[in-house]
Amino acid sequence: MALENQLKPTKIPKDATILAVCMGGLNRSPKLADILRTKSYQNVDYAAATGLAIPMPSTQRKIDAAEVIVALDLDIARILKEQCTIVLIKG
Repeated sequence: MALENQLKPTKIPKDATILAVCMGGLNRSPKLADILRTKSYQNVDYAAATGLAIPMPSTQRKIDAAEVIVALDLDIARILKEQCTIVLIKG
């Protein structure tokens, strides 16, 4: 299912600081960030994770700043669920 179609039932405030995160290599998080921007979300960033047990400092800063994390992988959602509001999109 296309990422755009999976966002319809999701209620994320338009002014929330949003971070799209996927496992690295498929460019899903940058694509989702672009989609969110076209839907008038203002504060969107993205990050790729190759193993979030110990995130890279730049990724951790983005995680810390996010109000909502849109996880494109179940493993990411499980790891980050204590840190932020998680929206899981199966990609």
